[in-house]
Amino acid sequence: MCNSISTVIQPDLTIILNDRRSYLTKAKFDGVPSMVIEIVSPSNPSHDRKLKRKLYEQTEIQEYWIVDPDQKKVEQLVLSDGAYEVREASTSTVALSIIPDAKIDIAGLFEFDF
Repeated sequence: MCNSISTVIQPDLTIILNDRRSYLTKAKFDGVPSMVIEIVSPSNPSHDRKLKRKLYEQTEIQEYWIVDPDQKKVEQLVLSDGAYEVREASTSTVALSIIPDAKIDIAGLFEFDF
């Protein structure tokens, strides 16, 4: 008999690339996404920065962004040798680690109210 524990987390945004599409059904995604994005909650910022970061790192999600609309800041965390390497970008473009040659205009993100 094998005991297993499943943890279900619902990120603000989940990106699933084609290589992981087989885990996607009409009802749910039963796998590890390619990338997740969390928008920092003003009521509990440590939840995204500590708890979720640890869980995402343990499940080996390749890229994790923490978006802080109050500080107009994005923290890009990229998995390297089983641990997240932090890269910061606040007003420039960020190159996605999961998609070669893809860049996101960070300044444009903060033109909207979250």
